[in-house]
Amino acid sequence: MATFELSLNGHVAAAPGRVWAHLVDQEAIPCWLEGVTSVVADGDELLVHAGEDGGGSWISGEVVQADPRQRLQFRLDTPAPNLIEARVEVELSQAEGGTRFEMKVVGVPSLLGNLMLPLLRLRTEVSMVRAVRGFRSALEQRADRKSRPFDPPCPERESHRIQRARLAAAAA
Repeated sequence: MATFELSLNGHVAAAPGRVWAHLVDQEAIPCWLEGVTSVVADGDELLVHAGEDGGGSWISGEVVQADPRQRLQFRLDTPAPNLIEARVEVELSQAEGGTRFEMKVVGVPSLLGNLMLPLLRLRTEVSMVRAVRGFRSALEQRADRKSRPFDPPCPERESHRIQRARLAAAAA
């Protein structure tokens, strides 16, 4: 089966511990990962809800490896149309002024996805860039709110917090 691989690397102006904490915070992920409304992890099992306004679907997956402050690797089943599987790996390392990251995504396209491979690669690459931008922005906002610990993780998306609670209850 054909696959494609994309990589993105860069720098985040925060210590690896803060970056890691934000990366694995289930309540914060919908604040920075576009289209995601809920993340539920139970051991190695992973459920991600993608969709807006009460619609959407659950995407199953698993955490393959989690080395705190260093590496997170997970797999998602059918995370997007024409994509059978996505394997995501994020590596973190201490760097001057913060944390260096490298993100790799290996996509396994469906038969139709193979026919549209350039478009599928482009869509995945755009999603990766948006995720990194959103992550940096949410991490900065979180640092600004640090003195107010009772604020929701992403107040601009409070409706998603309510929706996540409903979805978690429905999944239980």
